[in-house]
Amino acid sequence: MVAMYCPISAVLYAEYFGVQGKFYGFKVAMLQFLTVILQAFGKLQILGGIVSFAIHEASEHSEVFKRCFWAFVGFLCLNSLYPSILFLFPSKKSVRLGAAMMDAILDMAYTMTYLVITLLAIYELKLDKQVSGNFGDEPAVNFTAELDASFAFPSDFLGYFAVYYSVAHVCTVCRALENYEVQHSMRQPPNLQKRSQRSMHPANSGQFKSCKLICKVLYSPVLVAIIIYLLLSSNTYPGHSGDFGCFPCRCQVVSDGAQLQSCGLAGVLRLKDISLSEQGISSVTENAFRFLPGLQRLSLSGNSLPLLTKKMLCPLNALNLLDLGRVGLERVDKDAFACLSSLRVLSISQNHLKHLPEELLYPMPALEQLLLGGKTNAKGLRIFQGNELETFPQKLLEHSPHLRVLDVSENNLREIPEDGFAGNQRLEILDLQSNSISELAAKTFAGLNNLRRLDLQKNQLTQLPPDLLAGLDNLQSLNLNDNELGEVSPRVFAGLSSLQTLALKSNKLGKLSSDMLSDLFAGLSNLETLDLAYNEIYAVPAGLFQDLRNLQVLSMRTNRIRKLPHGVFATNRKLQTLILGSTGLGGLPKGVFSDLSNLQTLNCDRCSFSPQDIAELRGLRNLKTLDLGWNQVGEMPAGSLDKLGKLETLDLRENELRRLPPDLFALLHNLQTLNLNNNALGELSPGVFAGLTSLQVLELKSNKLNKLSPQVFADLFAGLSNLETLNLNRNRLGELSAGVFSGLSSLQNLDLAYNKLNRLSDERLGGLFAGLSDLRTLDLRRNGLRELPAEVFTGLNKLQRLNLNANSMGQLPAGLFEGLSDLQILDLRRNSLKDLPAGIFAGLGKLQTLYLTGNSLDELPEICSLVECWS
Repeated sequence: MVAMYCPISAVLYAEYFGVQGKFYGFKVAMLQFLTVILQAFGKLQILGGIVSFAIHEASEHSEVFKRCFWAFVGFLCLNSLYPSILFLFPSKKSVRLGAAMMDAILDMAYTMTYLVITLLAIYELKLDKQVSGNFGDEPAVNFTAELDASFAFPSDFLGYFAVYYSVAHVCTVCRALENYEVQHSMRQPPNLQKRSQRSMHPANSGQFKSCKLICKVLYSPVLVAIIIYLLLSSNTYPGHSGDFGCFPCRCQVVSDGAQLQSCGLAGVLRLKDISLSEQGISSVTENAFRFLPGLQRLSLSGNSLPLLTKKMLCPLNALNLLDLGRVGLERVDKDAFACLSSLRVLSISQNHLKHLPEELLYPMPALEQLLLGGKTNAKGLRIFQGNELETFPQKLLEHSPHLRVLDVSENNLREIPEDGFAGNQRLEILDLQSNSISELAAKTFAGLNNLRRLDLQKNQLTQLPPDLLAGLDNLQSLNLNDNELGEVSPRVFAGLSSLQTLALKSNKLGKLSSDMLSDLFAGLSNLETLDLAYNEIYAVPAGLFQDLRNLQVLSMRTNRIRKLPHGVFATNRKLQTLILGSTGLGGLPKGVFSDLSNLQTLNCDRCSFSPQDIAELRGLRNLKTLDLGWNQVGEMPAGSLDKLGKLETLDLRENELRRLPPDLFALLHNLQTLNLNNNALGELSPGVFAGLTSLQVLELKSNKLNKLSPQVFADLFAGLSNLETLNLNRNRLGELSAGVFSGLSSLQNLDLAYNKLNRLSDERLGGLFAGLSDLRTLDLRRNGLRELPAEVFTGLNKLQRLNLNANSMGQLPAGLFEGLSDLQILDLRRNSLKDLPAGIFAGLGKLQTLYLTGNSLDELPEICSLVECWS
């Protein structure tokens, strides 16, 4: 057999550090000491933080996280103890081999438990919190606390070393065990054979022995002490107190609220978003954010922080968004944001700030949005108010060249510095609404070539300098509503070639002469929306809109326009919405709407139209919404609506109509809503609603209808199978025959209140609502009803609200409400009820509210113990 030789380096390693090497015990002790330190400091707090997160979120896997955590702690303790066996039995082969195998097992255990916890946490744990506030175009922002994938595969030095050291060590140990027997079978070089036969443990000096003894004794206790120290951390499980009031941070209750003390848990979990809104925080310690260098978004809104200092926020040098809305700020130090060089969005709405230091934003080169104003949502509801700023510092923005959005709305500003925006050429949105600005210098907006939206509404502007808007080539929206503009240069808007929306509502443009007014919109070829409502305009020059070839929406509501010139809309062929309501307009020129073939909405309420004016609408073939309310037109000409086949909504209320031509609506097959309220209709011709197959809402409130007989009904409502709402409130109906509504199979809301149905006999009233199986709401209040047949509500299985208020019923028949299993609200107020039949409310399993006020009941029914009763 040929002897095999081993490299000298391998032999030396085997002799000194191999399984049977002289310093094997020392090597194992040092490596395992390093392992425990790495695993403890690199992973233990992370795993504890994950368990705290799981407990806070009441995760279904909380117990799994806990078990894995304690298993990991057990591995650490075992890893701290087993090397001591080598100190007791340094020469025993089995001990040495066992230590090597334990190395591999523990390294694999560390890796597996860590991966199980982190991967499950990344998939399972997520905390979303929506915060309302002023965030530019967004009324709310979602702050999401979740674990990043970097936990399982870390890139930072300590985490990387803690994870991959175990993997590398497993491979090394396995290789050493694999080569153990091979190395002993190899023939060593002659010059090393004698050395390998020497004693593995040469004598040492007494002093060295004492040092070794101390190290051996303290080895395991030191490691275990480190583990216990980390377990006692108040930031993570199990040392975390369980107080999640400021999660993922820690607060302590003080006399005036809560003090934010630490966000160590958030730092351990490396969270990028933290929302601490509405936590009752009244103070913040200097080191509260010390462990959050990677935090990107922070909300403190809705707390009480009247003063902001530099040291409070300085550690957050990676912060992108800071929300300080509604925190009661009264003063901000000039260097409060000095360390936030990465900040892009700063929201400080609804505070009590009256002044801002000029150096406040220095240095904040990345700032893109500065939000100091109020905010409303899409429905117009106020979310946040502004501040109380009285002045705007001239140099406030000079160190923020990337600023795109500036909101200073809803403050008390009286003036704006002439060159206050000189260094902000990238500004796109400037909101100055709801201040007290009465005058603007000619160069106020000079250089803002990228400005897209400028809001100056609700100020006190009386005039606009001729060159105020010069150079704003990209301006798309200009809002000047609710000012006092009465002096406007004729061509002040001339250079706004990109303007799409111009709002001039509630000013005093009526003071302008006809010549000045005629050139006001010259050159606005891209304008799509123009609002001139509430301006006391008396006359409209013929060429006022001639350059507005792309105009789509025009409002002139509530002016004093008595007539329109011929051809005033000749070039506005793209117009889709025209609002002329409350102008007193009458006597339309022939063909005034003839060029508006794309018009979809026409509002002409309160315009004093005559029947002849109604005839001018025939050419509007694409019209979908027509409002002719409050015109006192007296009658609708037959055929006046025949060509409006696309009409979906028609409002004819308050027109003193006494009759309707039989075929008035015959061709309106797409009509969905018809409002005939507050007219003088005493009867309806059979078939007057014929053809309204798409009708969903029919309003006939406050007319003079006194009878709906089956003979009239046979043709009156025929074909209205899609009708959902029928309002006959405040008529004179004293007679309704059985089956009168039977064809309205989709009816959901029926209002018969304020009529005279007391005349109906039992026979006629029984079966009145037969066929209305989808009815949800039925209103019969104030009809003088003295009695009701027991079967009157039979078949109304989906009824949810029934109003019998203010009638004259002295008693109710047994079984009256039988079958009304979906009824939620029942109103029996102001009747003459003295007692109720036993079990009359039986079967009303979904009833929530029962009104019994104004009766003479001796005792409340039993159902009042289950539902809300008003008596």
